[in-house]
Amino acid sequence: MNRHHRKLARKMGWICGLLAVGAISLAKPAVVITQSGQRYEGDVTEKANDVIINIRGVETRISRDEIAAIEYSKSFEDEFNDRLAKLTEGDAVGRIELARWAMQQEQYTKARDALELALQADPNSAEATQMLVLVRSQMRVSNASKNTTPRVANAAEIDQKREDLSAIQRNLLHEDDVQKIRRIEWKQGDAGVRVRVDSKLAKQYADMRQQRWEDFGRMKQADQARAILDDQNATAEQRAGVTVMSDPPSIADFRRSVQPIILSGCATSGCHGGPAAGKFTLVSPATTDEATYTNFYVLTNYKKQLQTVVPAGGIFGGMTELEMIDRGNPQRSLLVQYSLPADVAEFDHPAVNNYQPLFQNVFEARARPMIAWIERTLRLNPDPTGINYTPTFGPAATQPVSR
Repeated sequence: MNRHHRKLARKMGWICGLLAVGAISLAKPAVVITQSGQRYEGDVTEKANDVIINIRGVETRISRDEIAAIEYSKSFEDEFNDRLAKLTEGDAVGRIELARWAMQQEQYTKARDALELALQADPNSAEATQMLVLVRSQMRVSNASKNTTPRVANAAEIDQKREDLSAIQRNLLHEDDVQKIRRIEWKQGDAGVRVRVDSKLAKQYADMRQQRWEDFGRMKQADQARAILDDQNATAEQRAGVTVMSDPPSIADFRRSVQPIILSGCATSGCHGGPAAGKFTLVSPATTDEATYTNFYVLTNYKKQLQTVVPAGGIFGGMTELEMIDRGNPQRSLLVQYSLPADVAEFDHPAVNNYQPLFQNVFEARARPMIAWIERTLRLNPDPTGINYTPTFGPAATQPVSR
C-alpha cells in the first residue's frame, strides 16, 4: 500500500469513527416490542433495516420486520409535567400519587413540589403531610451523602450514642401525666373523645358540693367530668377520677400533622433528638403515648430569654421572653421562627452546623398546618399543674438574636 492509499485509509477510518460516535449519540431510551410480544428496554438506535438495543452495554440487533412498536421514553421532567397537566385543579389525591411516582424515580425535589401542590388543594391532607416529611428527610440524607464522606464510628462511640439516646428515651412523662394533659386540653363537645368518671369519686364530689347524688349521678359522664374539672374546689383525687379515653383534638392534630414534621426536621440524633440538643430535647421516635405527650409538654412549656436588637433610631431593646408555642401570637412562636430562614425570621435559629429551615415562609403549604394548630386548636393558657418533669439537657446552644 503506497503513501496515498495509507492516508486515504486513515481518513476513511476517522470518518467511520465519527459515524459510529454519531450513531451512539442518536441512541435514545425506548421500549421495543416485537411481533411475538417480547419487550426490550434500553438505548435504541434505529438503522435502515434493523434496530440496535443497548441494554447495560450488551447490544441486541432486531430486524425491522420483527418489530411491532418502538415506544420512546420521555425525560422525567417532561413526563412529570405531562402527568401534572392532566390533573384537575383540586385533585390532591392525584398529586399525591404523582409524588409517590417521583419518589420511586428518586426525584425527591419533584416529589416535594407535587406534595406542596397537594397541600394547596387539601391543606388538611394527613397523607400529603406525612409523605412530605419523608421526602424532606430523604432529601437531607441524599444531600448529606453527596457532600460528606461518611466516617465509620468505632464501637465505643456507638455504645455511647446508644447510651445517650437511651437516657433520653427513659426520661418520659408517666401515664398519669398523660391524663393530666388530656384533662387540660379536653373541651366538652370535642368530637370522638370519650371520658369516664369514677363513680365513687363523683359521689364524693357531689357530697362535697352538697348536691343530691340522684341528680348528679343522672348527668352524662362528660357533664360530670366538666363540672369536676372546672371547679377549683375539687380535690386532686376527684380530678384524677376523670379519665379522658383518647386524644383531645389538640393532641390528635399534633400527633398526626405537626409532630412528624418536627421529628424529621428537628429531632435527629445530631440535633434536638440527641445528646447535643441543649435545653430543648425531643423524643424520637415517638411511638408511644408517653413519648408523644412528652414532646407536646416540652414544646408547650419551653420559654427562652432572647436579646432583641434596637432598631435604627429606636430607644427600646433588651431581653424579651419568647415561648416555643405562643398561643396568642402563633407566628411569633419560636417553633415557627426557628423553622424559617434567617433572612425571613424575626428571631433566628441558633447558629449550628447543618441547620436547614423547615419552611421558606409562613405562607407555604408545609407551614400552614403548624400555624393553624397553634392558632385554632390549642387551648389558651395551659396550666399543667402537678407534672414533675425535667427535660434531658445537653450542651447549651448558641444564643439567637432578633433583628
